[in-house]
Amino acid sequence: MNKYYSYFIKSILVVISIYFIFSFFLISFYQINNKINNGPFEDAMVQQAYQIILDKPVYTDASVEYTPLLYAPSFFYLSALNILIFGKSLFAVRLISIASIFLLIIVVYKLYRIIFYSFSEPVKIFALILSIGLFLACYKATLFWLDLAKVDSLFLFFIATSLYFFIYIIKKESETVVLAILFAIFSSLLFFTKQTGIFIGLSTPFVLWFFQKKKSAIIFSITFLLLTSGFMLFFNFSDTASKYFLYNIELPSTHPLKIQPDMKKEFFSSFTPSLFALVLLLVLFLIHYLKRKISSIKELYYELLDYDVVIIFIYFIIVNFLISFAGRLKLGAVANSWLYYYFVVSLFSSYIGTSILFSLPIKESKLFKNKVLQIVLILLILGQYFTLRYDSFEKINEITQNHKKNAEYTDLLCKLEQPVLFPTNPYLTNMYCGTRSSYLAQAVQDTMGHGEQFSLFFNSYKKAIENRDYKTILEHKYYPESQINAALKYTQSLIDLNQNKKDIHFYIIFQKALELQKLTQKYYTLKKDDELNIYEKQFKELNPGIHILKPNM
Repeated sequence: MNKYYSYFIKSILVVISIYFIFSFFLISFYQINNKINNGPFEDAMVQQAYQIILDKPVYTDASVEYTPLLYAPSFFYLSALNILIFGKSLFAVRLISIASIFLLIIVVYKLYRIIFYSFSEPVKIFALILSIGLFLACYKATLFWLDLAKVDSLFLFFIATSLYFFIYIIKKESETVVLAILFAIFSSLLFFTKQTGIFIGLSTPFVLWFFQKKKSAIIFSITFLLLTSGFMLFFNFSDTASKYFLYNIELPSTHPLKIQPDMKKEFFSSFTPSLFALVLLLVLFLIHYLKRKISSIKELYYELLDYDVVIIFIYFIIVNFLISFAGRLKLGAVANSWLYYYFVVSLFSSYIGTSILFSLPIKESKLFKNKVLQIVLILLILGQYFTLRYDSFEKINEITQNHKKNAEYTDLLCKLEQPVLFPTNPYLTNMYCGTRSSYLAQAVQDTMGHGEQFSLFFNSYKKAIENRDYKTILEHKYYPESQINAALKYTQSLIDLNQNKKDIHFYIIFQKALELQKLTQKYYTLKKDDELNIYEKQFKELNPGIHILKPNM
């Protein structure tokens, strides 16, 4: 009877986990062919990868035609291979993210085969399904970010692979050069996918040394340093990436490590559910087993869990918390930053949950106690699923309804008088309408911490506007000239009165932005409703906040 009861509660977790895994891939299937951005600046990621196909610099001086994003290069090079196969499209780059999640599942399975080496195959499969289900349940909580044309899913795959090699090295009795080198390669790839990945590469040797893997620590350190420094120099001095250090090190380092006041609620809601589940699982474990009066914490873990594995997981949780926190924590970039922390916590929670569910002694004297423990455990895991829940069918219905609208959107965009300057979606016209691209507002904001690059963009923009290079300008905001003049006057007074160099630099940049707005409105005029043609009217109906400008004759 107890056997069937155990199967029943485990089956509940398996069914819910499979539901979230299936939901992710089903939603991704619907989203992958969407021809507009599902998330911020996906089209700009495609454009940056396409630079490689054109044999142009990935990182180059800012201009109105192209300003790089502050992402590391490995994602762009992999995307370029897909673009060669599938053509320049969002599909080609989104496929990298979806494939990364699929590969991540394979790596996690390999990881659990090492961790649960003495358990049967069904136990390893259960741990895999539970951990991936817990992680993919956060799909909505992290703004459906996992299948976008962005670096995060690839970064997660490299995190999982690094964790796999780390545990493999620790569990292997003899140290091997090959494992240490492979570990260093994937740790280096972390850094070249997202700069915050450097935390793992720099801290790993100390943890290896703690586990008495001194040979592996030395080999890892040498390999990691050679690879990382070598590729950094290559990217910086090669003809294809002359501004590598600027866009990968200097500009990202200007972002403050703090949470904006208006983002605190989103910050805490983004990672609290996983933290809640992890803490309660650990407390449950400690309460249950400390009653047995085991003399040391190390012996306590050896009673049920592998002490070495627990320490490595805790290390990866801490380092991925730092990776998440050191991400670009500013408006609109909080929830997705916690993907990496979510992932490792889900693996650890599943490791503890699986160990408890499959390792409890089945003795008549402890039958009731173990049933209670299993019920509490499943309620905690279900509680995590509940806090992260979302209606996948509602999301699919939303995507389906938007497909027609998206097709209409791109069709109308191509029917506007070309070329179009559209800072929100700058490269859609380049991909789908065959016209040249225009600047991305987000990328230009990133250059504001570097006066020279912002000046280069400003001069390029000024020249394009004065030459009336764009037949149509689409803007989200349009201010009367009197308001712009008043703002310029006020900004100049702030510059004159302020003694803080950083503040003055910010005000000067803001002043330049106002001058761009004034310059635009000098050479371009807002189209009145009665001047709009049928396509422009339809485009405005799809984008109610858009203002359409035309060049002065």
